[in-house]
Amino acid sequence: AVWYDCLRDIPRSVCETKVETPNDILEFKYKLNKPKGYQPTNCEIEEIKEKRNRLLATSVVTNPLLIDNVTVRHRYCQVRKNGWEMLRHADGGRKMTVKLPEAMRQAIRDDDVPAFFLSLNLSGKTISASLLVEIMRYGSSKIFTHLLDENMIKPNVFSIQELCCFIVTHFRDAVSIPLLTALEEHSPSLLKTVKDVFERNLLWYEIYNWNTAWFHPNCKLSSFLLEHGCDPDNKNHLGMSWQFVIDNLSIKQKTHLLEKRYKHCLFALRDEQPISSLLENKA
Repeated sequence: AVWYDCLRDIPRSVCETKVETPNDILEFKYKLNKPKGYQPTNCEIEEIKEKRNRLLATSVVTNPLLIDNVTVRHRYCQVRKNGWEMLRHADGGRKMTVKLPEAMRQAIRDDDVPAFFLSLNLSGKTISASLLVEIMRYGSSKIFTHLLDENMIKPNVFSIQELCCFIVTHFRDAVSIPLLTALEEHSPSLLKTVKDVFERNLLWYEIYNWNTAWFHPNCKLSSFLLEHGCDPDNKNHLGMSWQFVIDNLSIKQKTHLLEKRYKHCLFALRDEQPISSLLENKA
C-alpha cells in the first residue's frame, strides 16, 4: 500500500516541488540578502546551484527507497545520483526538439529507409538523440533496424540499455514491441539482461509507461518482455518482486491506474485495455 501511494502520487509539476532545508531554501531561486533588482553573477549562480545540489543529495526527495515516485526520480536525476542515466528516461529524459526537412519527416512517417537516408545525406545531419526519438515516436521500425545494423546509434547518443528503457517507458504496445524486437535481434538475449543500479529489470520500467497498463491482461508489452526472459520474480530495491506487486494490487487500485492512463493517452487505450477485462480476469 505504501509503495502504491508513492507510485500514484503525481504533483501538478515536479519542477515546482518544494524542498525544506535548515536554511529555509524552499525553491530553487536566488534568495539572498541583496538589493531589489540585483542580478547575480555567473559565479554566484554556480555557487547556488552547487548548494542546491548538496541539499538535494541528502533530502528525502532524492531517497532511492522512494524512486518509484515521479518527483523523487526527477530530483534524483537532477543531482545525478548513482544510476541516473537509465532513470532519466522514465519520465521524458532530456528535452529534445528537432527541426527536420519535410522530406525527411515524411520518410520517417512512411518508414521509408531509402528516402530517409537520402534526405539524411542531403541535409548533412547525424543521428542525434532528438532525431532518434522522432524515429521511435513514429514507430519507424525499419529505419530503426537499419540504424542498428549499420551501428549508427552511438553510445554517447543512447547506450543500448538506455534505448531499452526509453522504449519500454514511452510507447504504446504497437510501437514498443517492433522496436524492442529489432534490439533483441541485433543483440540476442539483450532484453532479459538489462538491469539498473537497483538490479531491476525492464518489467519495473514498464510500470512508468503511461501508454500501456503493465497489470492489464491485454497488455502485450508485459507478455512480450516475459516471453523474452524478463524474470517476473525479479525484486526491486524494497525486496518486492514484480509478480508479487501485480498479484497484490486490488481491482480498485488497478482501476485507478488505468483511468489515469485513459486521460493521458491520445489513442484508444480504453478500447484496447478496458476496465471490464480487469473484472473478468479477477473472476
